Amino acid sequence: MRILFFCGSLESGRDGVGDYVRLLAGACATQGHECTVIALHDPHVARVTEHGSAEGRFIRLPAEEPWPSRLVCAEGHLNRIAPDWVSWQFVAYAFHPRGFLPRMLLQYANRLRGSRCHVMMHELWLGLEAGSRLRERGVGWLQRRGVLCLLGELDPDCLHTSNLAYRQVLARERWPAELLELFGNVPIADPVAASGPLFLRWFPGLAAPLVAVTFGTLHAQWRPAATVEWLLASARRLVRPAALLAIGRTGGHAAAL
Repeated sequence: MRILFFCGSLESGRDGVGDYVRLLAGACATQGHECTVIALHDPHVARVTEHGSAEGRFIRLPAEEPWPSRLVCAEGHLNRIAPDWVSWQFVAYAFHPRGFLPRMLLQYANRLRGSRCHVMMHELWLGLEAGSRLRERGVGWLQRRGVLCLLGELDPDCLHTSNLAYRQVLARERWPAELLELFGNVPIADPVAASGPLFLRWFPGLAAPLVAVTFGTLHAQWRPAATVEWLLASARRLVRPAALLAIGRTGGHAAAL
């Protein structure tokens, strides 16, 4: 099967969705599928770049080029490849620094859907959280219009998102989606090599700790006490010490953590 993926950027280690698509394409390639990935808005290249590997073919279109030329280029690749499936790996901020989808992309999207189209919504829009500020809700309203317009133009045969909250929001907008859990972008380290430098220094002579990790921004409605209670109960059941590791912006929860 031939699969064509669309995403924003493919700069390794600088774009989470791009890293995810690289891994996904590689996994599909190991199962015998022919994969091509096109980054439609890559700010890390100055000209169109292409390279191939065992994982597939990767094409990066520079963000500095006008949208019309990039979209025509992408359509040319789509027509040449004639994929069985086109998979849009979507996050609005991949195409605009404020998450506003360019009008040209929305007008051209139906020409980049292919014969069968899949969309993975990695993110939706701002203002979904309880207690969101007025500015966030305003920006989110504009983002929402673009996202729903894109879905209307693509009219996907298969729609996925990564969590129940996004699925409920999409259902409310009359776009039923299925859940597709995300695999991690962080490589799995050798547990023997990884345990000494970091965790055993905290718990000398004890069993390896049960580590819970928060990733990204901690939003205001999160209740850290409930998470800590769950972590401690799980650690007691396993007879292991507990550790809570926060990666990213802790926001107003820094003192509580």
